[in-house]
Amino acid sequence: MKINYYLNTPNKKDQAKIALVITLEGQRLRMSTKLDANIKAWDKKKQRERGNIPLNKILTDLEKKVLDVYYKHYKIGVFYDIDTFEEEVRGLFQPVKKKGFFEVLESFIDDQGKTASRAQVKKFEALRNKLKKFQQETGFKIEFKTMGLEFGDKFKSYMIEKGYLNSSITKEIKFLKTFLLYAYDRDYHKNEKFKLIKTLPAPKNKPIALTEVELLNIYNYPFEKGGRLDKARDLFCFACFTGQRYSDIKKFDKKQLRIMQDGGYIWAFQAQKTKKETEVPLIGEFAEHALRILQKYDYKLPIISSQKLVDYAKEVCKAAEVDQYIKQVKMSGSNEVVIEGPKYEFIGTHTGRRTCATLLVIKGVPLPVVQEITKHSSIPQLMDYIDIPKEDIKKYYQAIDFGNTGLKVGHKKEA
Repeated sequence: MKINYYLNTPNKKDQAKIALVITLEGQRLRMSTKLDANIKAWDKKKQRERGNIPLNKILTDLEKKVLDVYYKHYKIGVFYDIDTFEEEVRGLFQPVKKKGFFEVLESFIDDQGKTASRAQVKKFEALRNKLKKFQQETGFKIEFKTMGLEFGDKFKSYMIEKGYLNSSITKEIKFLKTFLLYAYDRDYHKNEKFKLIKTLPAPKNKPIALTEVELLNIYNYPFEKGGRLDKARDLFCFACFTGQRYSDIKKFDKKQLRIMQDGGYIWAFQAQKTKKETEVPLIGEFAEHALRILQKYDYKLPIISSQKLVDYAKEVCKAAEVDQYIKQVKMSGSNEVVIEGPKYEFIGTHTGRRTCATLLVIKGVPLPVVQEITKHSSIPQLMDYIDIPKEDIKKYYQAIDFGNTGLKVGHKKEA
């Protein structure tokens, strides 16, 4: 490859535009640098302007950048894509206009749609809508360069005024930072101040999980066979017995069942949300309830939308008298928000997974084994799902056999 600089036809007295001419693979590319040179001072042999140090430095730097583009893509023995090369070189002195904040956010959401679950994509779509509404109502211009502490303070205040809880605001900020890091890594911006945006403190409430008695009462409750609550109960219980997300349960296929050497079954699949390979043994008294549910429907589980399943599950739990009084304290800004009521009102999309994790731990299953079933990324994350009832804590303490070592323990008498 050869790189040369020539002067174009003079555009005014003693001045002419400098042309960059590249010869590559037998082809000649000519493009304007938009730079002016003095015709009388131009050295044709050195291809530089005598005495103009700033201009000559620009030409030398540009030449180095062209070589960088060439070596970045060129592979020995492989024909270079001339069109791609020319486009990138032109971009060195004719920069392509960078995409704006929301334009890049749309690209990010599209990319998420190729790898993440629909539920995950919806979260970023909701964030986009909140940010647009925030900009419209407050007049604060959302750009990459404005993503800093001032934006963080205004956005949090705006969300608090709208009645959002601190926990929800924190999630939105984490989603926003995920996107901003994506954009930063792809050179859409170089503003690192977004990392300074703080989340809001939120009290940690105990996770809501069913007790063994509550779960069995629901499992055995005589709902009308084939009715909506009967189907919802079975799907909800299936989640409680397997510890899996509903996004994976509703995609269950009999082909995912594998027969073990001892005759039992393993449900093996790739989790939709995490893409992790997951195996759930459907053996033993606990998990065999899940197998019976599958057999009830000839291994074709009924399909209910996620939101309807939550609504129906609350009705199911209410019918089975899962009505223990629950009180949770949350925060919106610095204000306490008390949420209280019967337990069935607190049933949500993760109650099944929390119930499974809690009951397995109570039954003595080691945490790493439970983690292998639920596929939580860490033990601390798993612990956020576990709700050990006070009665079980007392029972474990009463069962501790302490001091039964055969040794006599006492104070040594002084001489």
